[in-house]
Amino acid sequence: MRAKHTDEELIRQIKEGNKNVLVYLHDKYYHSIKKFIVRNGGSKQDADALLQEALIKLWIEVSKQELLISTDLKTHIQKVVTEAWRAKHEEVDLKNYIAQNVSA
Repeated sequence: MRAKHTDEELIRQIKEGNKNVLVYLHDKYYHSIKKFIVRNGGSKQDADALLQEALIKLWIEVSKQELLISTDLKTHIQKVVTEAWRAKHEEVDLKNYIAQNVSA
C-alpha cells in the first residue's frame, strides 16, 4: 500500500475486502495507541490486543455498512481503544471492590 491514503480510500478498500488495510492501519496507529495504553498502566500487549479489536470492529462495521462516524479514522480508532481500555479497568475495579468488600 502507498505511504498515505485518505480515509475514503481506506474505507473503500475495506469494502472491497482488501485485508492489507488492516496491516496498514495497525502499523500506522500502533505507536500512538501503545503510548496511550502504557501511559495509563497497560502493556504493549494490551495495546496490540486493543488495537486489533478496534480494527476488527472497524472491518465489520464497514463491511456491514454500519460505520457511522463523524470524525476521521484515526480519531474513531482511538475512541474505540480508549472505551475498551476504560471498560476493562472498570471491570477489574468492580471485581476488586467485590473481592474486598463483599463477604461470602
